[in-house]
Amino acid sequence: MANAANLVEHVLPERAPLRQFALTLPFELRARLAYDGKLLGAVCHAFVDSVLGWYQRHFKARDLGGGKSGAVTAVQRVSSDLRLNPHFHTLALDGVYNEDEHGKLVFHPLPCLTNGDVADILQIASSRILRLLRRSGVVEDDAVNADESLADSEPIPPPHFHTVRYAGVLAAASPWRARVVPPPKPLAKPDPARLTARPAAPRTSPPPTARGIAPGVSC
Repeated sequence: MANAANLVEHVLPERAPLRQFALTLPFELRARLAYDGKLLGAVCHAFVDSVLGWYQRHFKARDLGGGKSGAVTAVQRVSSDLRLNPHFHTLALDGVYNEDEHGKLVFHPLPCLTNGDVADILQIASSRILRLLRRSGVVEDDAVNADESLADSEPIPPPHFHTVRYAGVLAAASPWRARVVPPPKPLAKPDPARLTARPAAPRTSPPPTARGIAPGVSC
């Protein structure tokens, strides 16, 4: 379950500020990626890795090397008018975690994100995604290769990939995940005053029979 309540209660760190990044794709690429879950996942990884990599380099230049950020990305497949439009909404931790001299994780927030910073992130992500699409044969000579097999496909394909993805310190394989996500909340104890005995409901279904043979039927 990856709804908003689950993210707030079990995934997103309590004291880390968040910043949203959104990436849309050119019209010529949308159908190709919508029907290719593996390639769409690779594009998502390249985008999110570009964002998190920028945070690491930004803080490394300020003597905070080894810092790690994290993100959760929702992959949406249509726009508000239900047109096929795969795009990404990424919630990134707006800063990095780093270990202090005692081994404790400390979060260092980003003071501000300038227009120049956003342009740098976009340039890095665009270059990585374009290289990926060229290696995959989707883009050649700066033009998208047509895929005639999509002509008979469904208007909106079923998802063949995870529509919610975690990265950085929020990824399941990250050794820091358990140290940054909210601690599990204790289960609420039942209220004895609300526990009342209820009589068993009368049996209305027929008794079970061997091998699923209904009563009164011979074979």
